Amino acid sequence: LGGTLGADGKVTWAPAVSWDAALTAKGIDPGVHYPEWPGNLELALSSKGGIKDEKLDLTAVIDRLNGTLRERPLDGQGRVLIQGDEIRLEKVTLSSGAAVVRADGNLGESSDLGWSLDVADLADLAADASGKISGSGSVRGAMLEPSVEGKLTVDALSFQDLAVKSMAADIALDLSDKTASRVELRSENIGFGAEEITSLALQADGRKKDHRLEVQMEHALASLGL
Repeated sequence: LGGTLGADGKVTWAPAVSWDAALTAKGIDPGVHYPEWPGNLELALSSKGGIKDEKLDLTAVIDRLNGTLRERPLDGQGRVLIQGDEIRLEKVTLSSGAAVVRADGNLGESSDLGWSLDVADLADLAADASGKISGSGSVRGAMLEPSVEGKLTVDALSFQDLAVKSMAADIALDLSDKTASRVELRSENIGFGAEEITSLALQADGRKKDHRLEVQMEHALASLGL
């Protein structure tokens, strides 16, 4: 990958595994092995933690991640903490060009995590993609049965054989089934190679034992309604 790497710290193996280390990297070019991903990256990462009673205790901090990737500015920062089954993300942010992904909060016995996605041009993330995606959402409650909410919009998406003129999704799922869940999705001109669905609408709501599902789909050869 070119560039230089540096590491400093200590690792203890007994009576339990623990570590306190830092990693730095400069002038890293992923294009050396992946020609479609040329870049010049710098990274400063620190981590400390240990394993006790088969449980992981970890703190990892991205002090600096910046540079260029595919001729677009890249930047990242944030803090990740893991204590057994509990995971916490503190202001984790990754941006490439004008695309920005953010996450902040915790996942575990009492989850409360929020996320957002703002991609003005998918070409900032993949060379053979175009279009716009934006959304936000949250995860709350117990990790195995959380409440998940989110909204996502897509405009003029194109990726390989897939093309979507527009799509809007609004989701509110309670996997514990304590309250009713809801899913709404509407999309126009969905193309898979030579095939195209003119429009698609899906709406579902209710609970596991009492729910409703409606689907409307339009194709040049047929219409479907459920």
